[in-house]
Amino acid sequence: MRYSLGHNKRPCDRAGPVAADQLTHAASELNPDDQPPRDGESYKVVHRTRVAVKKARAALRLVEHADPAAAARAHQHLREISHALAGTRDHDAVLELVAWLLKHEARTNPERRALRSLADAHRCTVDPSPDELARLSHELEQEADRIER
Repeated sequence: MRYSLGHNKRPCDRAGPVAADQLTHAASELNPDDQPPRDGESYKVVHRTRVAVKKARAALRLVEHADPAAAARAHQHLREISHALAGTRDHDAVLELVAWLLKHEARTNPERRALRSLADAHRCTVDPSPDELARLSHELEQEADRIER
């Protein structure tokens, strides 16, 4: 997960804005133009959001020595937001793994039935509601504002 802080800037001058930009991007991914993601696309949005939050936390680690208490609060808040989205991504990862296993490893009918049953159980899980995504998007925007200050 590489990204540039800028060539002529010291990391401590650029890490905050880079982290804030990542969080603003993550917020817009979760709730673009106040429209929830279409059915079946929320896992992609959640994945991109979690990646952006990870990048923001990595940028914050560069300058956490400047204000350890504020950095700890930001890391904790971002961790909570990321964990709130983890279930959706986990279900998607399980479905990807099950599809691969069905294609490459399932050799007997009982194995295929068990994998299909597992996939069906994971497909029945509920994606985060549009209200939950909007709330998390708002929290990411607030955190971006705090980091920029």
